[in-house]
Amino acid sequence: MATFWLYESELPAGQAWQLFSMQHIAVLSAVLAWTCFGRYLMWRLQVPGQRRLLRMLGVVILASEVLRMLFLAVRGYFTVYELPLHLCGVAVFLTCLDAFTQIDWVGQTLCTLCMPCAALALLFCDWTRYPIGCFYSVNSFISHGILLSYPLMAVSAGKIRPNPRSMWKVFLFLAVILPPIYWFDQAVSANYLFLNTPSAGSPLVFVSALLGADGYLVGYLALYLVGVPLMYALWALGARLHRAR
Repeated sequence: MATFWLYESELPAGQAWQLFSMQHIAVLSAVLAWTCFGRYLMWRLQVPGQRRLLRMLGVVILASEVLRMLFLAVRGYFTVYELPLHLCGVAVFLTCLDAFTQIDWVGQTLCTLCMPCAALALLFCDWTRYPIGCFYSVNSFISHGILLSYPLMAVSAGKIRPNPRSMWKVFLFLAVILPPIYWFDQAVSANYLFLNTPSAGSPLVFVSALLGADGYLVGYLALYLVGVPLMYALWALGARLHRAR
């Protein structure tokens, strides 16, 4: 508990943990168990109950982000490098918005773009420097766990309906957010959305190694062009298998 509220620069040596260690696998198992339980609840609840549960998750994930920023502000570490401008940070607000609205592009973006990115963030965490049981790690696992489970639960409830004809909305969302965030990265020497360099230990490292610094951004954008249609294909396959039962 002595390290629970410490920031990265305050941590004593030897606090980091390894990806896919027993600790990490245990947390991933807990996230998977919650996701399966959440989908089970969606199947058992009536529409009003489904709506309340999804809205509760929207409030919880927004609260987790507010707590993160308060933690940083109180400790004096809230800077331009701690803004919620990574895709998962933006997805926090999209999740809360979707929980209380029926805006199609928000749901499409969550289930084909934000959800797989949250899954990758859970697998290849960039907060391994924090103890796995400290505030920052716990908060990160909770928020990313909700980003993973919420779209699956919302699709189960019929609130979000993945539709390949709406794919353009997802790409338009990317076209709107990528240029200003890239400009902001260049202006303040940040790395939001990992547009400049890959997150350590993530699959983006292979893109950088394969294409080099000059080709990294092209390869990074190509992943979106391939990944979004692939997600729609997976949703369609899942729906077909469900109907075949």
